[in-house]
Amino acid sequence: MFELSQHIQLDLAKCNAAKLEIKIQFLNQSYILQLIAFWQVFIEKLAEFGFCQIEISDGDSHFRNIARSKLDESLKKFNTPNKDNIDKLFKETLGIPNISQFWKSDTLTHEMATSTLATLLTSRHQIAHTGRTSAPLSYETNFEKMEVLMQIAELTENALCNQLTIRSSRPPSAAAKL
Repeated sequence: MFELSQHIQLDLAKCNAAKLEIKIQFLNQSYILQLIAFWQVFIEKLAEFGFCQIEISDGDSHFRNIARSKLDESLKKFNTPNKDNIDKLFKETLGIPNISQFWKSDTLTHEMATSTLATLLTSRHQIAHTGRTSAPLSYETNFEKMEVLMQIAELTENALCNQLTIRSSRPPSAAAKL
């Protein structure tokens, strides 16, 4: 959906549109707003997915309702999908501390991941509250930032799945046997 603004931008560039520069700026800003909105929904849905996987593997526990309430409460409070809030969400709801530590790969450093996310969030905040951003936006830079965010999303999902696999392969604790 958010890619639509990229396609519209390319179409506008081909024709002799009035006020082209303002329209391109609007589309670039809309892209950032949509990108961060989708990022937040992705993180929320990923936390819900992780919770459901734990719920399935733990069977019918009398703590399920308490845990579900905690998940719902944490999701309601989750409003800025930055590194610290994402770490807090996964720690509170799934017991996975510092999930952002996994935001690195052969092609992405942890610093690049966190700084790109911070830059996107700053731009989104500025656009939402002032109607403009201090960061230069273009088709190319938006696309590059989206690619980094997609890598972070994939790394987060992989980290969650790995943590769930590790958790399910552990022998039950003494407390679980009681």
